[in-house]
Amino acid sequence: AALCDAAVNGAPFSSAASVFDDGSDFNFTTLQNSSGVAAASVTTSSSEKYLYKALNLLKGDVARTRFSLSGDPDGYSYNSVLDAAARCSEPGGDNDHYARRVMSSCLRGMKERGIRPDVFTYNARIRAALASRDEEAAVRLVDELISDPGAEPDRYTIDFMLPPFLRAGRRDEVWSLLRDFVDENAGGGPEAGGGRTASSAFEAFLNTIVRETGEVDFAREVFESFFLPTKPARRSKQRMRMSGTIRVMDKDQPMSQQHKAKADEYLVDNPQSPSSRGHAEISKRLSPRTRHFNILFAGYSKAHLSAMSRYKNIWNNTTAIPVNMTESTVRNTEKAYKLLGAMLGIGVPLDGYSVTSLMSLPSTPENITSLLELIEPEMMVELNPAAYRSIISAYGKAGDPSSACWMFEEMVQSLGIQSRNAENWNVLLGALSRGCAVEANDTSNANDDDGNKNMLDVLNSTAARSRKDLLNQSNNDEPDKNMFISHVNRLSCLDASMTILDMMRSRTALEGISVPKPNSQSYCLVASALSGYGIASKPDSDLALELFRNATKEGVAADGRFLNAVLRCFGDDIEGALAAWKSDIGPAAAAHERCAGTGKNNVKSGTNLMAAYNGLMHVCGRAVRPDAATRIAYAMNKANVDPTEATLNSYYAGKRVALGGNGDPSTKKLRLGNQYETLLSVECTKYNTMDKRRAKDRKIRIILSN
Repeated sequence: AALCDAAVNGAPFSSAASVFDDGSDFNFTTLQNSSGVAAASVTTSSSEKYLYKALNLLKGDVARTRFSLSGDPDGYSYNSVLDAAARCSEPGGDNDHYARRVMSSCLRGMKERGIRPDVFTYNARIRAALASRDEEAAVRLVDELISDPGAEPDRYTIDFMLPPFLRAGRRDEVWSLLRDFVDENAGGGPEAGGGRTASSAFEAFLNTIVRETGEVDFAREVFESFFLPTKPARRSKQRMRMSGTIRVMDKDQPMSQQHKAKADEYLVDNPQSPSSRGHAEISKRLSPRTRHFNILFAGYSKAHLSAMSRYKNIWNNTTAIPVNMTESTVRNTEKAYKLLGAMLGIGVPLDGYSVTSLMSLPSTPENITSLLELIEPEMMVELNPAAYRSIISAYGKAGDPSSACWMFEEMVQSLGIQSRNAENWNVLLGALSRGCAVEANDTSNANDDDGNKNMLDVLNSTAARSRKDLLNQSNNDEPDKNMFISHVNRLSCLDASMTILDMMRSRTALEGISVPKPNSQSYCLVASALSGYGIASKPDSDLALELFRNATKEGVAADGRFLNAVLRCFGDDIEGALAAWKSDIGPAAAAHERCAGTGKNNVKSGTNLMAAYNGLMHVCGRAVRPDAATRIAYAMNKANVDPTEATLNSYYAGKRVALGGNGDPSTKKLRLGNQYETLLSVECTKYNTMDKRRAKDRKIRIILSN
């Protein structure tokens, strides 16, 4: 067991392992040659050596003689080595070769000693097949296990088989194994507190389905079938009532096209029974836990974020929700809200992770506030920093930075010293950065009483109107001068961002709590706010360079994202951006790259330099200068940084802004305008046989003769 643990953990090989030798070590050369791998081409890792030492103990009379054992190695001994070898497997690497060889030797030894494989043997082999990405072999092993009368699948077998079986369309067999597993492990049922083992196993099952296959709907179907009662308690309905309706699409669409879900509709009064799905009736139900719901919430959240990433930078300027958000994303949001209703209906409490997942779904400021009113009384604990960060971020994404500021004030007063974390402050800076983009694109003429446009009105925000009592604020009160919101109220988002950065730099005391020191992300978010505001105004390159120089003086690392945001502040001033790159930004990016990460002086794979160069490409796009972009791509190659499709997309993103297409899907695909853009595309696009987008590209074979 010690040797197997050392192999799995990759511990450095120690000469102390020689205590397990008997003078007749495992013949490495014979084993390597029998597998068809040249001995000279194989380097022996520490994990491999430990596995071979463990394998030596299983040979002949080694273990019995060395440790005075009464019998030969048994199935448990072989299974330990098999499991360690399976954990060391990896697709296409040297580790996979020696792991396969060790497993083959173990299986031969078991056969010679007449040891029948059990479920642990099968599980190790299935794990190794999946680690090697050989799903066909894994499915064959599962079929062999099911047909073996001497072995029964356990929770680990089911967890391993779920992804390959679902991808192969063998859902009926999945249902059958899950039902048999519940019947054997459900115990006294949820009323008697039984089935804890099965309930815990289903956490792994649901997580595997959601994470490995992305089939959130199937995971939910499994969960509802084995956990949810057919009719929730009626007493819970009153707690679930919610003012208004939750609308998860653009508010400007006709009412008939809105996807609405009232709180009463969240309840699963008559869920579809398993028998109606074509499966046998499930006789036992398990006790649902917060963890089960959280896995499904996270699945819906991940599905939404994946859809959002495909429409990056295409925003509705009034609601900050993507205009062309897919119908599937809308349905997933509704399903998540209905699942929340079922959760509250049966009295399962929420935790901070539940709130974080729900807040990542698309919503409006009114719905976020209503959702908070609904779930806060049902939480098992108080809101933690992660939950507050998700709420602040949700208000920012919904285009309500004033409510984000209010929730930040509430976090400071509720958490006290726990709020003294740069990550918490950076989330608010991110919300204000989004607000700057909305301000820059806002063509309305709405002004406040002093004639200022787009000022933060924290005390009259959506969150403040329903939560003022939490901070002892009346409707007409001005914020106390010691409160955080007194520093940002009635400021623009950009001015508020700069004010917060100044507070962090000066370490201003706030309600007895010292403000954290800004880090690279803090500066990056303020620069992003400045660059977002600059889309519709003159470039703020001087202020951006001042930010960069202040960060350098304070020892803040020249992170690539920060430099990217600084360069974007130059707008379409490509000459100014190149001058700043040569004098300040370029040397700082190269210096940070040399000392970042592992500390190796290697800029070949440096992500920081790449991000900084992409900022230059965005400026080229804003200036519609493909000639300058092409020269920068050549300079990147000279600096040992390979331009990629992200580099090309940065140029196109800037060009969309210059052509007024920032938010117009019709300009998403821009035709190559001239020979420089063609050269730039060739320079940034690397041919990949696995890239299906290049399947129809014309290929030219060039034959060079001596």
